[in-house]
Amino acid sequence: MLDNSSSPKKFQPLMAETTSPKIHDAPKADRLSVVHFYVWLAFGTLVYLSDQLDRLLDLSLILPLLLLVATATVAIISLTGIVRGLRGDPPKVLASVLCAPVLTLALFGGLLKFHIDPDWIRFQIVRPWYLKQIAKSPESSPKHHQWNWGETGSAIGPNFFHRLVYDESDAPSEGSPRRRS
Repeated sequence: MLDNSSSPKKFQPLMAETTSPKIHDAPKADRLSVVHFYVWLAFGTLVYLSDQLDRLLDLSLILPLLLLVATATVAIISLTGIVRGLRGDPPKVLASVLCAPVLTLALFGGLLKFHIDPDWIRFQIVRPWYLKQIAKSPESSPKHHQWNWGETGSAIGPNFFHRLVYDESDAPSEGSPRRRS
C-alpha cells in the first residue's frame, strides 16, 4: 500500500549546479578579440573556395565584386580594431587584430601544403557517387569515364573547362580508349 500521508520529497541533485560562462556574458573586448578571427576565417574560406564557387554556381561576373566587397569589409573591421587597440582597449584586441590574418594564412597554407585543396575536398565528398557510376557502366575493362567538373571564365575573359577523368588503365593522357589503337 502507498503512503500518501507524507509530503512529497524534493529531488536533491548529487552535485552542486555550476554555470559555465557564455559568450554573451564575456566582456565586450573579449568578444571583439574572437570576432576578428571569425571575420578573417570567413574571408579566407571565401578566397580558398572561390574557384569552386565559380565552377559550381557560375559566378564569373559577380565573384570579383564579391571578393572586393569582402576585402573592403575585412580591411575596415581590421583597421577599426587596430584603432581601438591603440586608443586604449585591452591589449587582447590589438593582438587579435594582428594575429587573426596570421592564423588564417597558417590554416589555409597548411591545408595547401598537405595538398588538401578545394578540388580534393569536392572529390572526397562526391567520390561514392562516381564509384557507383563506374560500377554500373556496361563497358568492359579497362573502363574510361569523363565527367564535367565545371568551367570558369566569362565572355570578357578566357574560359577554362575542367574534366574529371577515370581511366582504369591509368593512362588518361593518351585520350579515351576508343581513340587508342
